[in-house]
Amino acid sequence: MPGHYEKDYYLEAMLIASEGIIALAWRYAAEAERLAGLEKNPRRKKELLEIAKVCRRVPEHPAPTFREALAVLLFLPYLHIHGAKRRQLQPGTNGPVPVALLQGGLL
Repeated sequence: MPGHYEKDYYLEAMLIASEGIIALAWRYAAEAERLAGLEKNPRRKKELLEIAKVCRRVPEHPAPTFREALAVLLFLPYLHIHGAKRRQLQPGTNGPVPVALLQGGLL
């Protein structure tokens, strides 16, 4: 839109940050799969494969379970949300994340 350069740059920055977090989650998934391939303990191997599965789903897609919603919280410290107070992004506060979880019926 002509005259809305600040908004355009802000939205572009949000898109870049979102893509970065998704790429990071996929890296975590790849590392969990690598570690699972080396693991001798079947229980731990299963846990690592579950971690990989979750990291490939969230934060790119909505979390269908409470456990996966909590997994999203692990990636929040990597985000810098313009205008948000850092304490609002920490678990246990009444910030945007718990409210979104409540509205989604996950809590």
